[in-house]
Amino acid sequence: MKKVLLIILLLLVVLGIAAGVGVWKVRHLADSKLLIKEATIFTLKPGTGRLALGEQLYADKIINRPRVFQWLLRIEPDLSHFKAGTYRFTPQMTVREMLKLLESGKEAQFPLRLVEGMRLSDYLKQLREAPYIKHTLSDDKYATVAQALELENPEWIEGWFWPDTWMYTANTTDVALLKRAHKKMVKAVDSAWEGRADGLPYKDKNQLVTMASIIEKETAVASERDQVASVFINRLRIGMRLQTDPTVIYGMGERYNGKLSRADLETPTAYNTYTITGLPPGAIATPGADSLKAAAHPAKTPYLYFVADGKGGHTFNTNLASHNKSVQDYLKVLKEKMRSKYIVIEGLEGAGKTTARNVVVETLEQLGIRDMVFTREPGGTQLAEKLRSLVLDIKSVGDEVITDKAEVLMFYAARVQLVETVIKPALANGTWVIGDRHDLSTQAYQGGGRGIDQHMLATLRDAVLGDFRPDLTLYLDVTPEVGLKRARARGELDRIEQESFDFFNRTRARYLELAAQDKSIHTIDATQPLEAVMDAIRTTVTHWVKELDA
Repeated sequence: MKKVLLIILLLLVVLGIAAGVGVWKVRHLADSKLLIKEATIFTLKPGTGRLALGEQLYADKIINRPRVFQWLLRIEPDLSHFKAGTYRFTPQMTVREMLKLLESGKEAQFPLRLVEGMRLSDYLKQLREAPYIKHTLSDDKYATVAQALELENPEWIEGWFWPDTWMYTANTTDVALLKRAHKKMVKAVDSAWEGRADGLPYKDKNQLVTMASIIEKETAVASERDQVASVFINRLRIGMRLQTDPTVIYGMGERYNGKLSRADLETPTAYNTYTITGLPPGAIATPGADSLKAAAHPAKTPYLYFVADGKGGHTFNTNLASHNKSVQDYLKVLKEKMRSKYIVIEGLEGAGKTTARNVVVETLEQLGIRDMVFTREPGGTQLAEKLRSLVLDIKSVGDEVITDKAEVLMFYAARVQLVETVIKPALANGTWVIGDRHDLSTQAYQGGGRGIDQHMLATLRDAVLGDFRPDLTLYLDVTPEVGLKRARARGELDRIEQESFDFFNRTRARYLELAAQDKSIHTIDATQPLEAVMDAIRTTVTHWVKELDA
C-alpha cells in the first residue's frame, strides 16, 4: 500500500512538474518576440477561429509553436477575442501584444500621397497601384469619376482634390478616398472664395481654382506665387492673353512628347492661352494651399511679364524690352550650367537599368556629349566595392545578420567615398557622370522597403551629402512581379534581391511617392515593350538636354 501511495505521489509530482513546464512554455511564448524581421502585413479573415489563426500564423512564419499557441488561448481566454481585419505586425512585438492588437481591431494604415501639381489622371493611376484598395470605378474617365462622386458640377473636377497624405485601411474604396480629398478641397475653396480680395476678375469658384492651378505649375517658389498671380490678374484686366506654357501642354493631352514647338503654341485648343483670351475652361492640375491663397490674394504689382532667373526663382518686369533682356540673362545662366551634369538611373531589380544606361549614352553622344564616366552604387571605388560585397553578398558575413541601420550606414559610407573621389572631381573637370543608382535607392529601399524612419534617412543624407543631388534621375517603374522575374532569369540573386514581394511593393510605392514630389525625377514605364521604353528614355533625355541649352 505504501508503494502504491509513493508511486501515486511520484506521478503527481511528475505531472505537476510537466504542468509547470507546460505553463512556463505557454507564458514564455506569450512574452516572446514574433519571428518576423521586418514589418509584416497580416490579414485575418472573418470567421477565423483559434485553430485556424494559429495555423495561419505558423504558415506565415510569424510564430513557431502552433500547439503551444493553442494552449495559450485556452489558458488566457481574454487573448482570443480577435477581430477580422488587416494588421501591421512589427519585429519588436510579442505574441501577447500581437493578440491584443487583433483584439483591438486597430487595422494597419496605408498612406496615399496626392501631390500638388498633379492631375486627377495621375491620382487615379496611383489609386490603381496602391495596395489594399478596393477598386470600384469602372474606368478612369473623368465623367465616370464625377458620376461616382455625385458632383453637383461635374465639369468642376480637375484640380478639385486636396493634395495631402491620405491614410486608409484595407478594403477602403477608391471612391471613398476621392470623396475625402474632394470634400476637403471644396471646403478650402469655399473659404478662399469667401475671403478673396475685392475686384478679382473671376466669374465663379472654378475660375479661382483654375488660376491657382496655373500658378502651381508656373512656380515652385511659395514666396513668388502671389507675384505670379499678379501678372496673370493684370493681364486679365487689360484683356492681354496669359500666354502660359502649362496650359498649352494640358490642352495637347497625349500629343505632348516632352517638348513644346512654335507650332504647338500656335495650335488652338480650349486650353491654349496663346490663342484664347482669358482663363481656360478649367484647372490644369491640382493646386496646393499656397497657390490657392495666391489666386485669392494676388500681390498688387504693375508686372506683366516674368521669366525664370536660372537660380530657382523668377525675374518680373513691367514691359517687353526689360522682359527680353531678362530672357537673355536667363539663357546665359543656362549655358553656364551646361558644362557637366550628373544623370542617375533608378529602379527595382529587373527594371532594365543597364539597357537604359546604354540608351542614355547613345542619346548624349548624338547630342554631341562624349566626355562621360560611369558609376554604380554601392561601388565605384576600391573601398566602395568592398562595402558592396559586404552588403549584397549573402556569404560575405557568414551567419551574422546585418542590421537595417548597419546596412544604411554602409550604403552611405560607400556613397560618400564615390561622390567625393569620383563624381565631384569628374563634374569639376567638365565630365558628365552617368550613375547606376544613388541616394534615391536608399530612400526607397531602406525608407520604404525596410520601413526605416524617413526623417532619419533625410537627416543622414543631408549631413553627409549636403545639397549634392543628381541633375536628372530616370526612374524605371516596374512591378515587383515583372522585375524579379527578369532578375531571377539572370541567375543567382543577391541578399536584397531575395527579399519578399511585400518588401519590393513597399519600395516601389516609396519610389513613386518621391518621384511625384521631385521634378528632377522622370518616371519611365518600364513594363512597356523594350523599344517603347528606349524611345521614352531618348525623348526624355533629349528634351531635358535641349531645355538646358535653350
